[in-house]
Amino acid sequence: MRSVPLCGRRVVERLRSIGISRLSDLAGKDPAVLMHQVNLAAGKVIWRPPMAIIALSNLIATADKRENRAGTRDRASSEGSLTAAQHGSLNLLRRSKRTARGRNSKPNGEARSNGR
Repeated sequence: MRSVPLCGRRVVERLRSIGISRLSDLAGKDPAVLMHQVNLAAGKVIWRPPMAIIALSNLIATADKRENRAGTRDRASSEGSLTAAQHGSLNLLRRSKRTARGRNSKPNGEARSNGR
């Protein structure tokens, strides 16, 4: 699993906490549901979109592709990857975060000086 983009040691540990130990266990799963299950298992919100959704989508897409190559299911290999609507939602989220911070503030909330 760790060879998949955005999947490191922590992602593997979080998936193990909900009983997923192999890549094939992820085939056909919904990334939002998995993220929610991880948060429930932890007892608090430890995983948030968009990065959790992207990492899980990468894993699910890889699992689906491997399963299709093995011929165990007749499903499109693109299932589990981000749809155009999900990409649009991620872009909206990023824009709203930038707008919420404001253009004249640093990420930590301090005002920027204009050098005057």
